[in-house]
Amino acid sequence: ALAVLLVGVLARDIFGVATGERAMVLMALFPGSFVLSFAYTEAVLIVLAALTLLLLQRSQWVAAGVVAAVATATRPNGIAVCVACAVAAGLAIHRRREWRALVAPILSPLGFLGFQWWLGHHTGERGVWFRVQTEAWGEGTSFGFTAVRRTAQAIINPVSSPTNSITAVCVAALVFMFWLARTHRIPAPMVAYSAM
Repeated sequence: ALAVLLVGVLARDIFGVATGERAMVLMALFPGSFVLSFAYTEAVLIVLAALTLLLLQRSQWVAAGVVAAVATATRPNGIAVCVACAVAAGLAIHRRREWRALVAPILSPLGFLGFQWWLGHHTGERGVWFRVQTEAWGEGTSFGFTAVRRTAQAIINPVSSPTNSITAVCVAALVFMFWLARTHRIPAPMVAYSAM
């Protein structure tokens, strides 16, 4: 509920009340939103990322950095909030010479680094999280190349893999959303978060 509310507040701040309301309805009814009720950290990350973006919009640099640090501790892809913090700080420095904005990107990765340190300390193995992701789930960091490869495979052979087809649809949706972000002037920190 808090994730839906914060996404609605972000949309309202940019586009007005009607759009904020529609954003909340879409967030609640989106087919993948059932995952938000699972005992996974996706919902926590969405809450913290939305709150970070809201705090960045309001130039509350310390609070944004602290919330972003907690976000990066929830999931490794929470690192995207670090990029949003860096972009927001860069814009604040460029436009208003607001150097204190640097506190947000400085604080933001501390949660991720702290969690990795804690995990390594308690398991006796540095980088254990990455090893487990690779060995147990076959996951790793591809910087988007896996999505590109799967999209190409879906185009070449559309019925070969549902995973490739879903990836291709997601990539197409992402391209469309970036076009919308450009035409509707979404704030740069939000675009940076989405791009990351």
